[in-house]
Amino acid sequence: MKQKRSPLDPEVQLESPQAKLLAGIVKVAELVRVLQWEKAKRHNLSPVQLSILGFIAYHPKQNHTISTLALEFTLTKATISDSVRTLVEKGLVERAPDVNDSRSHRLKLSQAASPIVADLDDQLNPLAKTIDTFSHERIEGLWEVLAGMLRTAVSERLITPPRMCYFCQFYQPEADAFYCRLLQTRLSNAQVRLDCPEYASAKEEA
Repeated sequence: MKQKRSPLDPEVQLESPQAKLLAGIVKVAELVRVLQWEKAKRHNLSPVQLSILGFIAYHPKQNHTISTLALEFTLTKATISDSVRTLVEKGLVERAPDVNDSRSHRLKLSQAASPIVADLDDQLNPLAKTIDTFSHERIEGLWEVLAGMLRTAVSERLITPPRMCYFCQFYQPEADAFYCRLLQTRLSNAQVRLDCPEYASAKEEA
């Protein structure tokens, strides 16, 4: 039986555009990790700790919990709790009682975290500059590829469903687009959101 060869094998990439695409995605992921490490080291934080600060800064308050962070980063609650504890000790994050659940706490940024969060804005600039040179059509095509990969990853239970339209209880598929029952409007596939503030898990409806 012939052994299946890895898409990371340069010889395979010469023969297969799919393998070359996968290998390219791996390289881009490595670049993102490098950029995250560089930024984290600048502030004497780990990449996870830095990501937690960014998540709290950019997402609604109801998502500022240990459980949500664990799902977001596909990590255990214990790992997230350790990182949050360090951020609290550094004076960057504060815990506040959850008014909806006395057993839980919500997290919020302290004033000391503001300059660090502001420094996150240019974290992905090297990639953003390249994407800015692409045509609108090319960007839409790339987005459809990435969205398809995320849907497959969720269906195979490789990742937690992101807050995308596809996994939301307000999502209603149509022939070549979809209908959002919350916004009460028809949207094209290119308008699918990756991280929607109004997202409600389809499981909650069930």
